[in-house]
Amino acid sequence: MSRVYDDYLEMLKDDQVDTVYVATPSSMHYQMCLDSLAAGKNVICEKPFVFTTEEALELKQLADQKGCLHYRGHHQPLPASL
Repeated sequence: MSRVYDDYLEMLKDDQVDTVYVATPSSMHYQMCLDSLAAGKNVICEKPFVFTTEEALELKQLADQKGCLHYRGHHQPLPASL
């Protein structure tokens, strides 16, 4: 069953969502990762996932506290020749 959300905070309330992929503009990454981890979701975030060491440490601490994974994703398309 597919679902559509127009507010990511509403999506974070869905118990069937266990992982969030953050691919928004970089300025939104920290808050969206923070909200997602606080909701107990695993997070994959495009780079740069944060702008400061303090933000990175805070997200790591929250991920550890919630038992969640927090990865920096990097989409790199394959060359057309492959």
